[in-house]
Amino acid sequence: MTLLLTDGDLDSVAPGDAVAWMLEALQLRASGALSSPPRVHASLVSGKIVMTAGQTATHYGYRVYDTLPTTAGQQIVAVHDASSGDIAAVHVGNKLGAMRTGALGGVAASLLGPQGPAHLAIIGAGHQAWAQLWAISGATDIAHVAITSRSEDSRKQLAAQAQELGIDARPVSSVREATEGADIVVLATNSSTPVLDATWLKDDVLVTTLGPKQVGRAEFDLALLDGATVVTTDSPDQLRAYDPPALVADAGLSAGVVDLATLAAADRGQTESSVRTGRRVYLSVGLAGTEVHMLARIYEQRSSA
Repeated sequence: MTLLLTDGDLDSVAPGDAVAWMLEALQLRASGALSSPPRVHASLVSGKIVMTAGQTATHYGYRVYDTLPTTAGQQIVAVHDASSGDIAAVHVGNKLGAMRTGALGGVAASLLGPQGPAHLAIIGAGHQAWAQLWAISGATDIAHVAITSRSEDSRKQLAAQAQELGIDARPVSSVREATEGADIVVLATNSSTPVLDATWLKDDVLVTTLGPKQVGRAEFDLALLDGATVVTTDSPDQLRAYDPPALVADAGLSAGVVDLATLAAADRGQTESSVRTGRRVYLSVGLAGTEVHMLARIYEQRSSA
């Protein structure tokens, strides 16, 4: 029987499990065992319907979402059993995609972040900011988190949610105050102009960017990438396919962007010694097929319970 899940059914997923599943997906991608073809777009009058797909040895499936100016904008993720073709699970809602994106950020934090307790700064206080905080808490020892956003109420609410996870958190009024001394900085805004001055950051820092990153519309500027020891992304192909082009591609820097899957597949000791110093930047774009893999793992976990 097909398992039908809504957003409320995902509340029991542990952040550590989600991060482990995304690490597994990246390792499968690095070995060629995860197929993740480019997004497919169907243009409509007022927007697009977009589909991503993925396949491993045990399952395949797809995610469908739209860019229409609706309020809910619910998505569908469906997973098929690879041996029978039966639909094993379907999720309807918006939470799975954010959890997947958060968990990829958690992988980046686990591979590139500090090995000891980390001071975290989150810029933005929406559902993506929460998903990043939730996932990173399952991958990294968070000593403290400072949260800022344009809305005072929103940053206070996110700080309260962090405290419910047992994390020492406080809302602050400015980006500069939030990022001072931070080991990990998460940019989770929809700003079309830079919200961060790179001179505010300490030399040894990991910066994750989730929001706009294209020419003429980006939440950071190229100064963030100047002198970076590592610039990585979960999908170089998707980053190169941006139209308008990604900021890094327009600046001629895309050739130096490292695939996060390569880091995930590397020897852990080598990874820890080579990419945990200096300024590290993770450009999150959302590797296609990873939502399918996450839903498959949720289905398997529930089936074995």
